[in-house]
Amino acid sequence: MVNNAGGAVSQVTFLNVPFREKDEAKALGARWNPEQRLWYVPAGIELALFERWLPAQAQAAIANVSSTTELQGPQSDYAVGVEHKGIRLSQLLDGVSTAVNQMFRSGVWTMVEVVNAQLRGEHVFLELSERDEQGQVLAQARAVIWANVARTLLPRFQQETGVQLAPGIKLLVQARPSFHAQYGFSLFINDIDPKFTLGDLEAKKREIITRLKQEGIFAANKLLPSPWDYYRVLVVSPQQAAGLGDFQVEAQRLQELGLCEFVYVHARFQGEGAPAEIRQTLLAAVQEHEQLNYVFDAVVIIRGGGAVNDLAWLNDYDLAQAICTLGIPVLTGIGHERDHTVLDEVAHISFDTPSKVIAGVWQLISARAIELKTNFEYIQRSTQQLMLHYNHQIGQSLSTIQLDANQALARARHNVQEHIETTRNKAHEQLNAVRGRIPVLLEQVRARGTTMLQATGQNAANLLEHTAMRGGFIVRRSREQVEHSFAQIAFEAPRQVQTAKAQTQGQLEQIMQHTRQQTQHSKESLGQNLTQIQAATRRQIALTKTELAQCLVLVQQETRRQITTARQSTTALFREVAGLGPEKTLERGFALVRDDQGKVLTDPTAAEVGQNIKIEFNRGSLHAQITQIQGVS
Repeated sequence: MVNNAGGAVSQVTFLNVPFREKDEAKALGARWNPEQRLWYVPAGIELALFERWLPAQAQAAIANVSSTTELQGPQSDYAVGVEHKGIRLSQLLDGVSTAVNQMFRSGVWTMVEVVNAQLRGEHVFLELSERDEQGQVLAQARAVIWANVARTLLPRFQQETGVQLAPGIKLLVQARPSFHAQYGFSLFINDIDPKFTLGDLEAKKREIITRLKQEGIFAANKLLPSPWDYYRVLVVSPQQAAGLGDFQVEAQRLQELGLCEFVYVHARFQGEGAPAEIRQTLLAAVQEHEQLNYVFDAVVIIRGGGAVNDLAWLNDYDLAQAICTLGIPVLTGIGHERDHTVLDEVAHISFDTPSKVIAGVWQLISARAIELKTNFEYIQRSTQQLMLHYNHQIGQSLSTIQLDANQALARARHNVQEHIETTRNKAHEQLNAVRGRIPVLLEQVRARGTTMLQATGQNAANLLEHTAMRGGFIVRRSREQVEHSFAQIAFEAPRQVQTAKAQTQGQLEQIMQHTRQQTQHSKESLGQNLTQIQAATRRQIALTKTELAQCLVLVQQETRRQITTARQSTTALFREVAGLGPEKTLERGFALVRDDQGKVLTDPTAAEVGQNIKIEFNRGSLHAQITQIQGVS
């Protein structure tokens, strides 16, 4: 192999490229020779790019050429017999490529943020950047994960973190810088640290939670009184969320039964600007319905499951702050049982999936229906008992009133009869008195006439006539007085009877009025007692609701404490178990002995002379044969 003055080779150079690195060598310009079944560097391409795959002689030749070039200084074909000075661009970039490859022969752990990720065949091409706290780009580069690396690296990374490579995620990658004269600068990624990504996502969550706690609003939504029942619920979700269909099926049943109304609004739940869109959609819907005097009993935020970095868009301070200060209990069903977002931490109640959210709504509505049915039956029984009691009292009062009325009517009749009898007796007495005076008057007339007749003796005829006239006059007058007295008696008797009847009627009306008043008073007392029963029932229900809310908060706190304790115990146990694995044992200097069947030998009595064994160390293994067994009892 001979190099020219520019450092390019005049013949092909074969490479020792491992199978897992073939994509990287191919990207640098290497070609495959099917006859030799080896990769080679075509003529005209700088060998320094392939230094780690070159044979030892080729590497020494490159080192000599580099030293000669440094001693001679920059020269080129343009420097011979030409006034122009300088080197070709390809030479300059080849020199840069050589310097980069010599300085970074192995990967460097680098913190990056993914701007874009594309899959071409089985290769993964990335655009990476670094931004400051204000979001300004400080650096950016292209990167690639070759297919042979991506086949094992990406599944392992996703399994350990639940994260998919996507824009916005931060990574700690082992990257080897590479510079190509034609394709420019790029990074070849060989490994990704999953702990860094999880730590970054967790650190962002902790930062938001700490800030909310410092502002004193972290638990504001949790401390709101739990809805006593659900009548109107606002649902916020993506347009085509995976769990929205299951939620709507059960919610539609409640709505058709007239038990609860659901209002749906939609927003993006991932991607740049998604948290702001969720916040604006939520607050706009609440404000719009408040203007219509519609009050939501709860706000439900749901979406289907997804990768951890898809959920990471929901770890946003402004969105979490809006939920903390909303004033309406928020129920979340993000659809991911493994990790919780900040929204789950600040929500009033957090469920694993949308189906569990609607199940919780169903459960509360059913519980309230059973409770109301029980209370209604209790009120109905109490009312019936009170009605029976008051009906009995009213019946007794009516019996008493009827008895009093009959007695008063009997007394009135008796009084009227007495008045009639008295009037009749007086009339008879007056009539008898008048009849008794008539003979006396006649006798007086006769006596006076006789006396006058005897006394005068004269004018007997005139006197007799006068006497007769006078007697007739007196008789008529007496008769008229008798008739007048009788007429007066006849007139006075009906008036007195009428007066007695009027008095009796007035007393009867007073009795009836008193009866109606007592009946009205009984009805009013019954209404007041029913009102008092209803008020006492509402107070008892409110007290029970408060006690249930307090118990629910205590249960939630105790549940979180037990989950945290169990999680810590599990982590410690996992670490302990992981520390006792065979790999860890081998790293401490121990070795494993297996028989020819591959089984681990733990008892020397199970070994036999002449038996083939395999001794495994941390870095390799030895095959041996047992020639002697000593110290076995």
